[in-house]
Amino acid sequence: MERKKKILIAIYNLAAGGAQKSLVSLLNTISPEKYSIDLFLLNSQGLFLSQVPEYVNLIKGSSNFSLIHHSPAEFKYFFKLGIWLWMKVVYSRLISKCFFRNLHKEQAHWKTWSQNIENLPKEYDCAIGYVEGCMNYFVIDKVKAKRKILWIHNVYTALKYNPDFDFDFFSKADNVVTMSESGVESLQHTFPQLKQKFIVLENISNGKLIEKFSLSSIEENEYKNFKGLKLLSIGRLMDQKNYPLAIQAASELRKKGIVFLWYVIGEGFDRAKLEALIEKENLGKVFKLIGLRENPYQYMRVADMIVMTSKFEGRSIALDEAKILHKLIVTTNYTSVADVVENEKTGLICEMTPQAVADAITRLHSNPNLVDAIITNLKSKDWDNTSEVEKYYSVIEG
Repeated sequence: MERKKKILIAIYNLAAGGAQKSLVSLLNTISPEKYSIDLFLLNSQGLFLSQVPEYVNLIKGSSNFSLIHHSPAEFKYFFKLGIWLWMKVVYSRLISKCFFRNLHKEQAHWKTWSQNIENLPKEYDCAIGYVEGCMNYFVIDKVKAKRKILWIHNVYTALKYNPDFDFDFFSKADNVVTMSESGVESLQHTFPQLKQKFIVLENISNGKLIEKFSLSSIEENEYKNFKGLKLLSIGRLMDQKNYPLAIQAASELRKKGIVFLWYVIGEGFDRAKLEALIEKENLGKVFKLIGLRENPYQYMRVADMIVMTSKFEGRSIALDEAKILHKLIVTTNYTSVADVVENEKTGLICEMTPQAVADAITRLHSNPNLVDAIITNLKSKDWDNTSEVEKYYSVIEG
């Protein structure tokens, strides 16, 4: 019997997020007969943890490693760890701010804290850093493996990382994976000497699982039974997702006299700022941040349209999943959007202005012929791409 290859996959956590969701989908598609998989997590909690298959072995990162993202201001957290560790973190952050201002925060943290992080003792056939930043640096510096693969989930230039710092890490990897052709072009333009290392592997979207989960009933009767236009956005409450634009578009819809209810699934640091903006625009009854949901597909099924207002994306897994459920899509014209949506064919792409987003929503709401044409196009193709896993195998095997 052929020996199973030992694989390590490293990611911060399995809380909400596109990278986390795509990883869980991959873990549920990859063959347990081919690979023995260790999943390395800094935080062994999260929304998607319950969806990890039993054959995946979880490894929790050391407390020293987890400190890389903790602020010295978190006194309660450091109280149980001791003042010495707190002082080391303070020193690390001071060095970052004084000497490494030219680096992205993730890069500066790794530069000043990595010496405190232990190497993993086990050797692997393949080690994967599944998200940009410290997980990629960890795989290169602290893991023994015959092959090393790094992931960039967004268009690299939009992330504002320092390419001089990343060059050394990317040059030591066997491949650097991104989700779209636009993502590859961004990497190749930034690192022309390494252009052969950059490849596309699409997020795995398991159509059967998504359709199955979508049949569950949602808790919120107000959304389920709403007689007007039901809008849905999915993504972290962070600057990249550009929710202030969505809120302003909602104001424009109200001016047009459209009766709507807009739910946002996600959580993040921008919640307070967004809630203040919602209150300022007096939209509290029609634009609601409902938090995290383990199963967003049941909300997708009920929604009339999926709306994305992002400033940038690598490849939006939410939009790929929306196509599986044949949902109408309105999205802004971020750099890589054409990799996911064909304008006028599988959705509408609009400018990044409140008026443009509102106009696109209104156009779909009032044009049944356009809606029928888009739905027909969506139904004409099987958007499940679990066969993409074969490409993953090829990259893992080398």
